[in-house]
Amino acid sequence: MVPLLEPAKRLVGAPAWARRGERATVRSVEEFDAGSSPPPAGARYRQRVSTTRRRRAALAVLVIIAAGSCLALGWWQWTRFQSAAGTFQNLGYALQWPMFAWFCVYAYRKFIRYEEAPREPLKNPALTEIPPGLLPERPKPVQQATDDPVLREYNAYLAELAQRDAERQSRNTA
Repeated sequence: MVPLLEPAKRLVGAPAWARRGERATVRSVEEFDAGSSPPPAGARYRQRVSTTRRRRAALAVLVIIAAGSCLALGWWQWTRFQSAAGTFQNLGYALQWPMFAWFCVYAYRKFIRYEEAPREPLKNPALTEIPPGLLPERPKPVQQATDDPVLREYNAYLAELAQRDAERQSRNTA
């Protein structure tokens, strides 16, 4: 069984040794507090701030681009609907694309709210096992009767075909 890391023991230092291409020991922030060398720059920031919070600006830019693209496609479909060759399918798409843009913004806002909500503490931090008898038992394979004459005849036929095939291959390769 692999031991689980406690949430406070976030590992730092891995990007530094990976960039240098050398072997380095990865230490926890607590070891830096008690150790002789200071923690690397940004270690405390990385410990306290989630990855998605650090990437929030990039996500906002992505949402703006996605919503803007959806609105532009909606405008394009609206102009197609107003042209002489426009159909009601273009009108449907012209009304759909702004809803897609709204969904991009809605999903981003929901994601940010879930990220900022405090996590619920674990009720039982220990690993649990599935109690016996909860899952159905695996079915046992059905044993076929070996005294079936048709089955013995078929197996003998297959063995004969395999022997012929082996003989042909040995003649062709020699």
